[in-house]
Amino acid sequence: MQKNNQSKRAEKKENLSQQLVTKYLPYWPLFLLFAVLASAAAFVYLRYYTTPIYQASAVLIIKDEKKGNEDSKLTESLDMISSKKIVENEIEVIQSRTLMENVVKKLYLYAPLFEKGKVKTLSAYTFSPVVVEVQNPDSFRQFGRIDFTYNQKNKTVTLNNKYNCPLNEFMNTPYGVLKFKENKNFTGDYVPGVKQLYFTLANPRTVALGLLSNLSVAPSSKM
Repeated sequence: MQKNNQSKRAEKKENLSQQLVTKYLPYWPLFLLFAVLASAAAFVYLRYYTTPIYQASAVLIIKDEKKGNEDSKLTESLDMISSKKIVENEIEVIQSRTLMENVVKKLYLYAPLFEKGKVKTLSAYTFSPVVVEVQNPDSFRQFGRIDFTYNQKNKTVTLNNKYNCPLNEFMNTPYGVLKFKENKNFTGDYVPGVKQLYFTLANPRTVALGLLSNLSVAPSSKM
């Protein structure tokens, strides 16, 4: 009796499978077309509409200057609490807003560079031949977009087709006292008129807070 029930169930499953195959098999060209269109749409979306996210990691060794080479293992084991405090203090320093603001100012992250594309605006961190430095990053007006071109022969930067600025000199501009320097990370060729470059000016504190929100610092072990 049990074998009969199992055989009937198997027959029903087989019949159902045959019905599904018979019903949908004639439409296989449509399924193939939908799969190709979905793959193409995913490629276009990832290529032109998404912003790349890069992850960087590093390991730091924190040395306790209070411990000498002659300290015994017993002393080190008894001093674990002190060592833990040192590590925690260093973590707080790394995650501090002051340190991150110094990073933003040193790398000129308050003046990000962009390249205007046909579909999407890209970061020009390595595409721009110059970087922008503000004389006083703690007090300047924020601007949304400042177009510029670079004359490689004359070593000058033109802002919005009006204001010419030589390299490596602070100049008074309508956007503040700015200096343009050669970009050490620049790779490729720059042709004026082909690449439309611009930069923005943001508050260093705001940029630092944005970076801190994506920063994770943790000890590698309890020791």
